[in-house]
Amino acid sequence: EVFIEKETIYEAVDPDKLMELVTEKQTKLQAVLPKLHSLYHKHLATERAYIFKGVEGVKNYLREALKVGEDIYSFAAKGAWFDPRLQPFTEGFLKEAKRRGIKYHHIFDHAVKDGLPEVPKAVGKPYKFLPKDFNTDSTMDIFGDHVVTFHGLELGKLRDDLTIFVMVSPGLADSYRAWWKCMWEQLPEPK
Repeated sequence: EVFIEKETIYEAVDPDKLMELVTEKQTKLQAVLPKLHSLYHKHLATERAYIFKGVEGVKNYLREALKVGEDIYSFAAKGAWFDPRLQPFTEGFLKEAKRRGIKYHHIFDHAVKDGLPEVPKAVGKPYKFLPKDFNTDSTMDIFGDHVVTFHGLELGKLRDDLTIFVMVSPGLADSYRAWWKCMWEQLPEPK
């Protein structure tokens, strides 16, 4: 804008002015970007759910457990990690979990006590057993902010049509872990 006497005349500005404006905006954006990143990560969806299928799905959720890196609380465990189709993977998983300091806390189905006595020894203490009348073909694991539950297990074996439900929710995981601990306290020590 150019003012001459009582007239206003508009005139084009040097095109480099556009670059100057963009540079100013970029500088301002760079200054606030760390705060925007912080807000973004703070408000990521803390709750989500996904589904895995079959033997590969079990491997996926166990990889997730390694990534989370916290103790694993298993309820109604059946020794399914020892399915022959999982064997090489399970051996590597157990070694890596040990290296990362992940501990297992198992409440096994009673059938494991007589049917697969090597399983509790392989994962180590602490472990307990549910009473005889409470064997099922479902199980649940809790680690970090994850609750994993699935149906389709046999003693030491996974069914081919297994579906694994993974829920990620800090509050839900804390609640399930509290219920797990309540059950743990009610069960006798193994003999």
